[in-house]
Amino acid sequence: MARIHNIWRMVVAELGRSKFYILAAAIFFGFGIYSGWSSNEFDEVLSQATNQVFGEIKEKIEQSDNPTITSIWLIFLNNVRAVFFMMALGVVLAIMPVISMLTNGIIIGFVLRIQEAAGYPLADLIFKGLLPHGLLELPAIIIGAGYGIRLGVTLILRLFPSMRSGLQTIREAVMSGIPLFGFVVLLLFFAAIIESTITVFLYYG
Repeated sequence: MARIHNIWRMVVAELGRSKFYILAAAIFFGFGIYSGWSSNEFDEVLSQATNQVFGEIKEKIEQSDNPTITSIWLIFLNNVRAVFFMMALGVVLAIMPVISMLTNGIIIGFVLRIQEAAGYPLADLIFKGLLPHGLLELPAIIIGAGYGIRLGVTLILRLFPSMRSGLQTIREAVMSGIPLFGFVVLLLFFAAIIESTITVFLYYG
């Protein structure tokens, strides 16, 4: 129990260090949603990309003997892999998490716009199709991206000797990110369960 408490303290400490970067990630994500919702300039590319990604997952689920378990596993692995790369590759000038947040936001905005145009009520899309699992999944992804941005900014700032005072070393920043990654993985696991059960029930009946 004491070990879990210590890990949680490390998670909270890292959330505190990353709070402004998490906010920045949320802003990038929100801007992406707005762009996907308001612009149809890249609809063809986005349609092909979403059909390919979601089509492959849907096909694997439909061919499975246990669609619910397969859905949980595929969604969970896909999200964990995405967050891991955002966190780890953020060290390269924070480019990966910023691009990922914009891209994910654009895709969500695009899907909402296309589905509404097809006659699906926007309220149902948001409150039944997105929010049940999104309440865990979206914060997890944004937290991971925020940490990745912090890691990249830390590396940049450490290039200037006058700005190193009070900064973590890259090794310290990486080590403090490990408990945070575990926390994010836990959120994504429960989100995948909700998405494959409750969201499916609410949205498809």
